[in-house]
Amino acid sequence: LQIPFKKIYYFFSSEKKVYLVLENQQYGFYDTLGNLEQRLPAYFIRSHRSFIVNQEKIREVYLSRGELILEQDICVPISRSYKSNIKELKKCLK
Repeated sequence: LQIPFKKIYYFFSSEKKVYLVLENQQYGFYDTLGNLEQRLPAYFIRSHRSFIVNQEKIREVYLSRGELILEQDICVPISRSYKSNIKELKKCLK
């Protein structure tokens, strides 16, 4: 199965699997987010220990609430560890 990177909203890990999330679909596979992060294009950013987000899908950033709002009103968490990454991204989005 080949999916263009531009169609991917985010990846998340749960119970030793990684899930790829599209607009209306989700696919699971065995890998780690660390390995995946090294192979993804630069427009994917880590927002949480368990989430990697496609920056091109981000609509709003709420640092105080620890949330990213993506297209389709999808909410993804921002952890304290990755907040500085998101702050830099927020500057670029303006």
